Amino acid sequence: MAIWTVHAPPSPGISAEPEDDFVFIREGFSWSALLFAPLWALAHRLWLAFAIWLVAMMLISLVSAKLAPTVGGVLSIGFLIWFACEARDFRRAALERRDWQLIGVVDARTAKLAEQAFFTKRAAQRVEGGNTPAAALPASPQQPRTGAFPPVIGFLSGDRP
Repeated sequence: MAIWTVHAPPSPGISAEPEDDFVFIREGFSWSALLFAPLWALAHRLWLAFAIWLVAMMLISLVSAKLAPTVGGVLSIGFLIWFACEARDFRRAALERRDWQLIGVVDARTAKLAEQAFFTKRAAQRVEGGNTPAAALPASPQQPRTGAFPPVIGFLSGDRP
């Protein structure tokens, strides 16, 4: 199961429904950022990430010219793997700098299931009329969380002991 973070814009967007502007970002490795790093960064309007990629690749090219080309190849592969591991965190940081708020965490296999789970919990919260934030609700409709501790986020799954 993948972990998704849900982000809301600082003010209502252009959509009729505010929920249409929410952004779901998956945790983990990004294959598209690995294979198409500069295009991926530009497509997500991550100018700082693009600049980091550009500068790093130029430095790696200089190192490769001064040393053996094998060293440059190893450095570029290592950098691209690191970039793909951190790419989604770059997106989260950019949203945070733009005053977007993290409003929830959901675990689901796909983006569509993550949206369904999040909005189902949000609707249930509105019906109950509680003041509990959406992030504090259970993370998955298939596996209701019971217990005193919040769910573990990361490589571990299930409830805390």
